[in-house]
Amino acid sequence: MGDRLAVVCNEVTPESRAALADHIVSMVIATPIKLLARTAVAHMASGLADYVSNMVERVRNRALTDKTVGDSFAKMTRDELLKRLSHSDIAFAEVNTMADLAEHPHLRRIEVDTPAGPIRYPAPAAIVIDQPRRYGAVPGIGDHTGTARTPKIRTKSS
Repeated sequence: MGDRLAVVCNEVTPESRAALADHIVSMVIATPIKLLARTAVAHMASGLADYVSNMVERVRNRALTDKTVGDSFAKMTRDELLKRLSHSDIAFAEVNTMADLAEHPHLRRIEVDTPAGPIRYPAPAAIVIDQPRRYGAVPGIGDHTGTARTPKIRTKSS
């Protein structure tokens, strides 16, 4: 090139394109920012898609999974969260207080007599069709003392 000056531009514009054609500019180093950004976002999204759809990866990255879910849930009210989980057909359960449990609509209750009067408490879970259950009264202290059997103690020889 000798004494000739080399001019380098950093973007392709109509002016730098014309300068290249007229040999006023020797080279244009264009950085395709939009293309780079689109490509970077696409790579990140595909990595996230693999992470989101792959249970093994979520378990392997448990701390990230917990943080991602926690951060997302923290942005919603309890009612919003329950609505979104229900509409997304995601299985979930709430942690109930004792008061919530006592008022739970699916908790069957039975009433039994006690020496202090009738009480209502949660029924046993099992329900056998065509076999109604009968619940007796709670015995008072000493009510069955005479009828209680002494447990048989086994020894090595017996």
